[in-house]
Amino acid sequence: MTTREVKLLLAAAGVLLGTVVTLGFVTAATQHCGTERWDVKTLTDLSATSRLQTPPIAATVEDLVKRPVPGPIQLHTPRYPDERQEYVVAADLVEAKLEDDRDLHVVMTGASRDWTMIAEFPDPRCVGNSVYRPMIAHARRVFVSRYGMPPSTHFVSLGYRMARLTGVLFFDVLHGQHGVAPNGVELHPVLNFE
Repeated sequence: MTTREVKLLLAAAGVLLGTVVTLGFVTAATQHCGTERWDVKTLTDLSATSRLQTPPIAATVEDLVKRPVPGPIQLHTPRYPDERQEYVVAADLVEAKLEDDRDLHVVMTGASRDWTMIAEFPDPRCVGNSVYRPMIAHARRVFVSRYGMPPSTHFVSLGYRMARLTGVLFFDVLHGQHGVAPNGVELHPVLNFE
């Protein structure tokens, strides 16, 4: 059997067994797409006719962490009207980690450094057929090309480097997330990263 045939056989076995094949290696796939408010987080609840409100509004981390929560936030709360707005935020990036749901979880802070909030870059494979999938994929690619893929075992420092992120306002269920804003506000998903 040739090396190519072995790789193809391993790839087929990986698909059947739920593993990931990367560069000829087979590793256990311990990660999966998320569930809580997942359609809202990945914009898959929006159709081509029910798009986001644009253009993006310029805001700071300090502005967003002071926004009132639009209503009760639970695991399957549908999108609130406030969560249709795109924001562009210039912030210092603090730390990042690859989460179990495949999102890149990035902690950012504003100029005052009094508050932190989260920005999330979903894995495009978890976004389904969202019309925003190409933007989500591009933003994640740019982040990874700049900082590398963060580990899934711990947060890595990003050195407080300034970046400009465009993303959708999202209120997450508070469950002790690292770097979470007091109101649970996030940019989720990030649609552009500079």
